[in-house]
Order: sequence, then C-alpha cells, then structure tokens
Amino acid sequence: MKIQFEQEYLGHSGAIYNAFVLDGFLYSASSDRYVVRWDLETGEQTSFVVQCTSAPYSLFAADNYLWIGLSSGDMHIIQLDEKKEVKFIQQHQSGIFHIGAIPNSHFVLSSDADGMVHVWHKNDFSLLMSIPFGQGKIRRIVPSEDGKLVFIPTQEGKIHILETNGFNEIAELDGHKLGSISTHFDSEFSKVYSVGKDGQMKRWSWPEGKLEKSLPVHYETIYEISELNGLLITASRDKTIKIWNKETLEIQGKITVKEKGHTHSINGLIPLENGFISFSDDKKLKRWSVL
Repeated sequence: MKIQFEQEYLGHSGAIYNAFVLDGFLYSASSDRYVVRWDLETGEQTSFVVQCTSAPYSLFAADNYLWIGLSSGDMHIIQLDEKKEVKFIQQHQSGIFHIGAIPNSHFVLSSDADGMVHVWHKNDFSLLMSIPFGQGKIRRIVPSEDGKLVFIPTQEGKIHILETNGFNEIAELDGHKLGSISTHFDSEFSKVYSVGKDGQMKRWSWPEGKLEKSLPVHYETIYEISELNGLLITASRDKTIKIWNKETLEIQGKITVKEKGHTHSINGLIPLENGFISFSDDKKLKRWSVL
C-alpha cells in the first residue's frame, strides 16, 4: 500500500472545523467565520462564500440545501443554487458540533456542546423531537449505512445506540473513559469500532456489544475514524493520520509532518473513491491517494 499526497486547498485564515464533498466540489467551514467552496480537482476556490456571525462548526448538504451549525447554537439553511438563506433556526443553546442525515429517511440530526440531539425533517426543516444525553459535547452522530441504527458517542464515555423508527435506545457501550468521540459500523454489520479522548481504538462485536479488542493507537484525542476500501483510517489531535487493517488492527501506514502531513490537530476526514481529504487546525485541507 502506498499513501501519496495530492494537493492542498488553501485560503482559510483559521482552523478548519468541518468539510464535505458534493458534486465535484469541496465545502469547508473555518474559525475565520467563512464557509467556502473549492473545485475538488483543480483546488481553486469558487465564488461561493458564506460569511457567518460566529464560527461554523458543522456542515451538511442535501437536496440543494446547505445546513450550517454555528458555535453560537444558531443554524442557517442556505439554498445552494440561488445562494440565499431559506431558514434561520435558533433551537440549540450551545455550539452545534454535528449535522447529518439518516440514510433512507427524511431525518436530519444535529448535536451540540450540551449533549442535546435534535431531529429535523429534511424537507420542511421542522423540528420533530429533541433527545437529551446529559452534559458535554456530542462531536459525531454516526448512522449505519442502512439507516436502521444511529450511534451517539458522548463526553461521559458512553456510546448510545438508537433505532431510527422512534429513536429509542436499544443498546449502550461503555466506550472510552475520558469521552467517546466517534464510531464506525462496518459494512458487514458485525463490528463496531470506536475512538475517544483516551487515544484508544476499540472493536466491539455486534449485536452482542462485547468488547473484542482495545488498542492505544494515538497519543491524544482521536477525532475521526473512517473506512476506505476495507481499511480503517484514524485522525488525531496528535497531528497524525494512521491506516489500519480492519481485521487484525495492525498498522498499514502513517502520515506525519515528515510525509507532508498536518502541523496541528486533525479535525476530520472525508473518504473519497481511492483516497481521502483531511482538515486541520493548521488552516489547511489536504488530499491523499491510497494505492
């Protein structure tokens, strides 16, 4: 396996908190209070720019609408074609760390720094329900690929597993002592992988919920775990990205500053067909190929 640096997307003057790819474009949100759009292939910034009143922590797009969650708790919904705001929502009382959809449904979920999750209707943006999970940030909401389950890691260390018909909790994993950050449910629906503030990666059997393995894989908080072509990828506050064999959990590759990696905390990953994009507090987005 070979990891190759492809290009950088430069233009933000602050830390990059969130990003996603849609229809050949890369969207990114930064502490500089801007959401911008790049041509994915050329790396050139387009004319699409949204200036926010506070830092945009989270981004989500569906059906020609861009949802933006701010550090203030405000949420803006922008129509992409006409570049105009169609909805302004003041429901969260603290910073919105994640916005994401449940596959095969009309549900969009948002989470905040106080442990609150709101469920929205994707088409009319109406609030359907609110689910409190206690105090502390919920940085990621992770649905299964079929949309039947959603995993909610919480700062107190638990990983709550809900079914998505009525959003009732069906299981709970003990997770990570210092706080659970993110999870990944594998495509065979038999394993759950989790990461947290303790730098550990854990693998659980499903549906038994039995802990199979726990490994210290990073020196600091792991902010993201993702899958690419049967490989697991983790990104950490320790400024490294690591690639793992999904079955053995043996390391297959590593990206550090020496390999043109990031110089500050890595806040997330975007899987692509044959690689991924990473984004960081160092104000940069970087594209990598995995061959």
